[in-house]
Amino acid sequence: MRRTIKADVLRTQRKKSLIITSVITIVLILTAGIIAGLGLIKGDHSIQFRSFVGAATTFTPFLIGIPVFNSVFSDDFKSHSMQISIGRGFSRNKIIYARFIETLILIAEAFLFFSLFIVGLALIFSIKNGCMIGALKDLWKLYPYLICYIAVSMIFVYLTQAGTLGLVVFILLSASVTDMIITALKLVPFLSEERLGHNIGNITIDGMLGCMFSSAREDWKRALYGIAALVIYIIVPIIVSKKIFKHKELEF
Repeated sequence: MRRTIKADVLRTQRKKSLIITSVITIVLILTAGIIAGLGLIKGDHSIQFRSFVGAATTFTPFLIGIPVFNSVFSDDFKSHSMQISIGRGFSRNKIIYARFIETLILIAEAFLFFSLFIVGLALIFSIKNGCMIGALKDLWKLYPYLICYIAVSMIFVYLTQAGTLGLVVFILLSASVTDMIITALKLVPFLSEERLGHNIGNITIDGMLGCMFSSAREDWKRALYGIAALVIYIIVPIIVSKKIFKHKELEF
């Protein structure tokens, strides 16, 4: 399994789509950091650095998530490499675990690479440590969101044996469409927060992780939301994907 993961990670790293979108992300970070660092806009350049770089990194779910998702899942079915692996005795469960671990590694690698540029810019422009760390936190806060989006989208990949529907779900989740739907539902009187005594927006991936990162909440509540997100949006989707894929006839 380790060799399979390593081979796929190395293959994906060479993908033109991932290289191009990574370069675009780096350019956005560099542009934002230089504008803030040179003080081209009036104000505290350290605070602006965190704000501008944070805004630049908000595009990573699309710029990094989409090419990683396509390379790991869509290519698996297009090239029939999954069927070959199963034919050689590789279990279906191991394939699901391997593909998920690959996404963890690839996104973490990209984030580490971006972090080096953020730190480098901060040192060059003498950005306050607190603002530099804040910019890094803003970047890495996106990591659990991406992982949850991918875990949920995996269900549709293995349901359809194609990456298209899974990619559509991933894009919709990254665009916070579920939160928009929930916001619309909250306008219905019997679903309002006043009637229910609870914000139904907290049940989505964005809502749950937002509560986990909220400094306004007690530590135990933040931990509870984090555990709930892990179980509901990572562990459960992986289990569902395994159940679905176990009984699927593979197309050759």
